[in-house]
Amino acid sequence: MHKTDRIFVTHVGSLPRSQMVSDVVLAAEQGTAVSNERFDAVVSDAVDIEVERQKKIGIDIVSDGEFSKITYASYVQHRLTGFSGDSPLVTPADLDEFPAAAEKSSSRRQSASLFRRPLCTGPVAVRTRAPVEGDIRRMQAAVAKHKPNGAFLTAASPGLIAIFHPNRFYPTHAAYLRALATAMREEYRSIIEAGFELQIDCPDLAMGRHTIFKQASDTAFLRH
Repeated sequence: MHKTDRIFVTHVGSLPRSQMVSDVVLAAEQGTAVSNERFDAVVSDAVDIEVERQKKIGIDIVSDGEFSKITYASYVQHRLTGFSGDSPLVTPADLDEFPAAAEKSSSRRQSASLFRRPLCTGPVAVRTRAPVEGDIRRMQAAVAKHKPNGAFLTAASPGLIAIFHPNRFYPTHAAYLRALATAMREEYRSIIEAGFELQIDCPDLAMGRHTIFKQASDTAFLRH
């Protein structure tokens, strides 16, 4: 990244996607008919357009919009082994005292859910490097063409994955996190070695408190 006498402008990564991108990503998620070539062509075009747009409006450090991912966390089920089934919806702690609101929120989330959030039911390891290699290749092409000041790619933190994909295999939460960290290290390293900034998405530092750890004491939560 270049030295500068001003603060560079960037953003958190995920950007609005076109209906065409949404359609191919959802089709790939649900296992319906979409070829790898079709998926790559649609996402590549979208990344190219988005990188150009970000540069034009003054974004210094651009992203690929996370266009290839179904969500910022659940995408890992296609890159790692050890996930199957579906996880139950957890009502956030701040809604527990308002059952009507909790029921409405749960109903809305169930009706809007077009994809699964599998449980961890087996050993976590790298399944395939092809998806992250595709992300890198598409971003490299767009950056070479439009030459922004910098670029970054995102990846989920071990803690975030653990929140969206609860553990049903490892003896402890800590053991699960260690396995996730070991597996995700390959993706983190690939992004950095490709020359991009790495943004590790880790809202789990706060959001886990009122979801999977809502019954824990503050002391127990901090240990996790």
